[in-house]
Amino acid sequence: MFAESETHPLTTVRFIPNAKLIDSLLNTKTAELTRWIGRDSDTEWIGYDEANSFRSADDAQSYLRTLQSNSIEPISDLRCFAALPFRTETWKHRNRWLLPKWTILHKQNQFEAILTGSRQFCLHDPNAMLLSDIASISQISHSRTTTAPAVTPMDQTTWRQCINTIQTWITAGKIRKMVLARFDEIPSPSDSDLSQIYSNMVAENSSSFRFQFPTEEGSFIGASPEQLCRVSNNLLSADALAGTRPRGNNGEEDRKFADLLFHSNKDRWEHEVVVDWLISSFRGLCSNVAPKPEPSIRKFATVQHLYSQIQGYLRSDTGLEQILAALHPTPAIGGDPRSIALDQISVLEKQDRGYYSGVVGWVSHEEAEFAVGIRSAMITGDQARIYAGVGIVDKSNPDNEWEETNWKMQTMKRAIQGNES
Repeated sequence: MFAESETHPLTTVRFIPNAKLIDSLLNTKTAELTRWIGRDSDTEWIGYDEANSFRSADDAQSYLRTLQSNSIEPISDLRCFAALPFRTETWKHRNRWLLPKWTILHKQNQFEAILTGSRQFCLHDPNAMLLSDIASISQISHSRTTTAPAVTPMDQTTWRQCINTIQTWITAGKIRKMVLARFDEIPSPSDSDLSQIYSNMVAENSSSFRFQFPTEEGSFIGASPEQLCRVSNNLLSADALAGTRPRGNNGEEDRKFADLLFHSNKDRWEHEVVVDWLISSFRGLCSNVAPKPEPSIRKFATVQHLYSQIQGYLRSDTGLEQILAALHPTPAIGGDPRSIALDQISVLEKQDRGYYSGVVGWVSHEEAEFAVGIRSAMITGDQARIYAGVGIVDKSNPDNEWEETNWKMQTMKRAIQGNES
């Protein structure tokens, strides 16, 4: 990380990177890249190395505003990125918001780069420095020998028992809804070719937030359909995404599944729990909240969901960390009431979710966007741990819910195994 001082503050330099350097970087077997493509977006952000890091989203955004005022050129494309674990009590243990030293923008096979560093450092030829950093990053990547911690996946008998337990709590009025998650482990390519896995995932999931984050556990990679929230021009928006059916093998079957989903009392109730909770949470953050919307069907590569968007105008004193604390985790990944659901998740799942169903996203000097870290996998060495969860309500069928997790895991299994899955 660059050392910043009053006499040598950080600044930015835009340049066109050498095409061979970019090709070399993207084809190395490194797990050190941060990558992000927004939902329905054709622009990719690629970041690596570190210019600075921050404990909170508010600190990161405040710093970017200062950097904007000190920069000769506009930096609207510059972002700080973070992957935050599911459990919020771990968020402040270290600086998680990363301002990359190198930010590469990729759009329509064209690349542009932003170097963030000291004013003196940025006087040098950026392509020459990029070449040097690619070589050093490759050495770090090849020296990694991470092994995934040994945890046994939940079997289907235990799964049924867990759901029966949750439904007992629901009948007793202890909880309205709870999300139960499980994971499966599969081999990833022996050479840990994250670049190919990421490319496979991007190609099939244009309607999702696509991401890759280096973590202490390995590479957290996914294609999330769910926006936790977006802040732009004081407008706060969030997705309610709950209720699921698979995609059909043809148009007629796809429409049949969508119709069954839309008219399912169980799925409509599961969805309504999330919508009501989000509207209530928005009222604590916003001066004005839009009326409750009617759900629609939103289609993704392997599944389709009931979808509603909640919107409201933020009060002027509402910060990003306050928003994250209020909205994460929603009942779509935790449950309702939230505190009871979180306690029971630990009891039943008997595993730490880690980054699965946590928060992934970015802040700029003006905006912020966060997605929920679902349809995701943690790739460690030559193993991939793939996660999926389902919302349990009183009408849930354990075997149907197990099958739903299989549908959801297909997103990452297809990315990792290609046509084999």
